[in-house]
Amino acid sequence: MHWVVGLRRLDKGPHGAIHEAVYMTLDREYPGHHSYLKHLVAIATGLGARGRVVFLGRGIHYVLPIEWGIRVRIVASIERRLQRVMCERELDEVAAREWIDQTARTRGELIRNLFHRDQSDPRDYDVVLNTDQLDEKACDRAVIDLLESRWGEVPREGLVERA
Repeated sequence: MHWVVGLRRLDKGPHGAIHEAVYMTLDREYPGHHSYLKHLVAIATGLGARGRVVFLGRGIHYVLPIEWGIRVRIVASIERRLQRVMCERELDEVAAREWIDQTARTRGELIRNLFHRDQSDPRDYDVVLNTDQLDEKACDRAVIDLLESRWGEVPREGLVERA
């Protein structure tokens, strides 16, 4: 249980070496980036080896073997993201923009610090889907088509349908 709390706090964003040293000195439950990455990879590798699992975010596609799956990036314009965040989080436009900016900055820094990569590099993905141009059903179909092109027909039993 302590790891979950510690990993969630660490997942909020990257910290410099001094910041991390202070955290690790003052808080014995703070795992540090090395431990975070080690546990993230162990969990993802264990689940990924079993198959039929979807990982969302955290840059796990940088450490799992490419042949285990497909790497999909979903993008949208700031206008579309603002609409979604305002609705889902019940925020006004200013607060939603701040949330989007902070979240993007934190996630980008986490990927740079842990994996030394730029998460926006399209070469690190099999496909990039733009939700300004494609609705959810079209994105779902594109992902299923990509899976089937790689492994043949994808069994539909056990797939979770969107509500």
